[in-house]
Amino acid sequence: MCNTIGEKHEVHVIVFADSYVRDYLSQNLHIHLLRANPTRLNPVLYFELRKMIRRINPDIIHTYGAKSTELIHRLHMKTPHIATKHSISNGKILNKLHFVTAVSKETLATVKNEKISQVIYNGIDPVKILPSEETSFVPFRILAVRRLDKIKGFDILIEGMRKA
Repeated sequence: MCNTIGEKHEVHVIVFADSYVRDYLSQNLHIHLLRANPTRLNPVLYFELRKMIRRINPDIIHTYGAKSTELIHRLHMKTPHIATKHSISNGKILNKLHFVTAVSKETLATVKNEKISQVIYNGIDPVKILPSEETSFVPFRILAVRRLDKIKGFDILIEGMRKA
């Protein structure tokens, strides 16, 4: 999402220096690397993060997931903070925010606050596939590796594959 938004807007991304995510970020983005140990209990991380955010001076801070949301929330910045919830797991930190988005109605229903909340479905970059005379069904294999918890949605994967 940030890659697409970064095509038309100034987007800054803060990421841990050794994160694999760096490989997926567009060169259109302003990428800032956190060097501190990425534990929530590291005071150096909070110092580095606060300094970085002040230097960027964003209009909005957007976080994904509980860990990054908690880190930003603990900084008590005056900048508006919005977080996106991706699963139906607890994510209690999201109940403390004024602005929350979720990737589905089911996920949004787990947000336990009366704040401003909205569903924004996960976006994808659609690829246009033109039909051809040579189009035929090609069997494929899929490997999904996750823990076998309801939250991981294997039931959805299995149902989708059954319909395919």
